[in-house]
Amino acid sequence: MAYLDPQCEKIDHKPGVIRWIFTSIIFTILIAASLFLPAGTLNWQVVLVYVAIFAVIQILDAIVLIPISPELLGERSRNQSGVKKWDQFLSRIMATIGLMTIWIVSGLDYRYSWYPRFPDWLFILSVSMEFMGGLLVLCTMASNRFLFAFKKNVVTL
Repeated sequence: MAYLDPQCEKIDHKPGVIRWIFTSIIFTILIAASLFLPAGTLNWQVVLVYVAIFAVIQILDAIVLIPISPELLGERSRNQSGVKKWDQFLSRIMATIGLMTIWIVSGLDYRYSWYPRFPDWLFILSVSMEFMGGLLVLCTMASNRFLFAFKKNVVTL
């Protein structure tokens, strides 16, 4: 593969790819636990489909991106230099605690029936959009090697 930056060919991307795979697996488990534990049951088909679609998208990401852009996965899975500390902190908080709060409240809602259930057509529409959104992000990452997790500080003259 021809890289735009000749130094990129010399970098071993395997540790970053392994870190990305590990993070993806942990995040998938975190999603399932944050939904099923508060719900008090594994018999929640909507969440089974949601987590399965998320896992399929992660697997497709690995199949497509590891061969063509391992440096992108490695870059997205580590702390970035040149990124403001508050930006990294807020991004991690929103990506973990923010989403976990939504999932936990959703699980509690399922357990205690706080709101009426959504109609089937809305469920089908939402999981279709989840899958299409995942494919859109995958296509974007596959076609843009510079799609990093954080905006880096760039000095321009």
